[in-house]
Amino acid sequence: MRPSTPAARPVVLLSQQLALRLPVPHVAGPAEFTEYCALCARVDALLEAGVERDFVTRSVAEWSRRRQRAFTQDEQQAFQRKSQQALRCTLARALLRESLRDFCCHLAESAVLQRFCRLDHLGAVTIPGHSELQRFTQWLPVAEMRALLERLVNEASAPDATSRLGLAAPVSLDTVFADSTCAATNIHYPVDWLLLRDAVRTLIQAIQVLRAAGVKSRMPEPSTFVRDMNQGCIKMAQAGKNKKTGKAQQKEILRAMKALVQTVREHADRYGALVGTHPAPTGQMIAAQRRMHAVLARLPKVVQLAHDRIIGERPVENAEKVLSLYEPATAVITRGKAGAQVEFGYSLFVVEQRHGLIVDWALPAHPQADVDLLQEAVPRWEAAYGKGTITTAVTDRGCDGPASRATLAKAGIGNSLCPRNRQQLEQRLAEDVAFRAQLRRRAQTEGRIAILKQTFLGGALHTKGHAHQEQEVAWVILAHNLWVLARLPMASTLARTACNNKTKR
Repeated sequence: MRPSTPAARPVVLLSQQLALRLPVPHVAGPAEFTEYCALCARVDALLEAGVERDFVTRSVAEWSRRRQRAFTQDEQQAFQRKSQQALRCTLARALLRESLRDFCCHLAESAVLQRFCRLDHLGAVTIPGHSELQRFTQWLPVAEMRALLERLVNEASAPDATSRLGLAAPVSLDTVFADSTCAATNIHYPVDWLLLRDAVRTLIQAIQVLRAAGVKSRMPEPSTFVRDMNQGCIKMAQAGKNKKTGKAQQKEILRAMKALVQTVREHADRYGALVGTHPAPTGQMIAAQRRMHAVLARLPKVVQLAHDRIIGERPVENAEKVLSLYEPATAVITRGKAGAQVEFGYSLFVVEQRHGLIVDWALPAHPQADVDLLQEAVPRWEAAYGKGTITTAVTDRGCDGPASRATLAKAGIGNSLCPRNRQQLEQRLAEDVAFRAQLRRRAQTEGRIAILKQTFLGGALHTKGHAHQEQEVAWVILAHNLWVLARLPMASTLARTACNNKTKR
């Protein structure tokens, strides 16, 4: 029996008064716009079938847990409306693959989007700004978002999916296809002297914020430090092109850059101390001080690594490297693929079913082998969808191993892992027709990952910090699954097609 996934806490939602809404003008024109409107209408129907209510319920429960005092009915109704807007605005932006600022403008000018996001009220239409849209992405914790995703998959695979979601037939969860990839973080190529430049830029910008707020201490014009560091980076890049004297020149330039970094570091330490003694520091001053402390804490290691690699000419282990001052958890992911031998980011583990719905995912904070990711995923499958629902797992050879095979056997899941051993692979391909068909279908998972990464994620994670990046992935997968369900055959379409065929006969 499939387990139910109710809201985390029992919450009674208040009924919302129906508001007068602006009519959507009829636009007769391109087929692409008609398809876009149909997609919005289909996703809207899927949300109203249960996802939206579940999201608002979880949001109110989380909100009531964080509040220190009881809330009134008016406050709860206002929060319910805001939660509804948070869900729909974030999903619409993910489906359109737009930035925060671009989506603000698009939402302000599009009557279709305003209706989808429930902003088309009679009178003044209030459009959320880019800061509020960014807060919408952090509306629910990752655990609640994962539960929401699992409930959507459960509803799509339930026997009553035809009546509840309007699908022509329930989706199947008997066979899943898993693979891992690298979710790249939004960093530039990690060159040692560029990290020094990043440190100087961030510290000087923070100092300029403090000086504008009235915190002053004697120092040269701050912009001169950024100018000198930029000039050093240009000289460093040019010196690398000289095969004869390039190394000696780079060492000399790095010594000058280290001296400049040390000077900026002393100024930043002094300004940070001044904020601590200020009688009434503002929020902007405290934020600037926090940014300085974050960079100053990592700066000594960055300087030491640059010294070891360029002046000492000593190799540095991947585990010891600092790839970004702003994304310290970014790791070196060795992919070994053409054009991408090495990538920088997180391991992203994705599990899909035959129709393309993503049924499970993981974004660990530290790199993990595919074998470990699969072993951790199997208990999640049983908890989310019930033991025995998933009967076969198909992966590439990266997940194959004694531990993976034992985990699948213990859970009663069929082993269709691509064997690492070539002879075993050839023997099984020759003997097992079903295994051969499953591996052929698994190739489509590569395309699913490309859609998820390049289309929905935009090529890289655009948030900062692992917790926020997990939330970004959860929102993207929710939007992706709604997009997949919206494009599946509908029960009404199937009935209309059968009726048309009968009439033709």
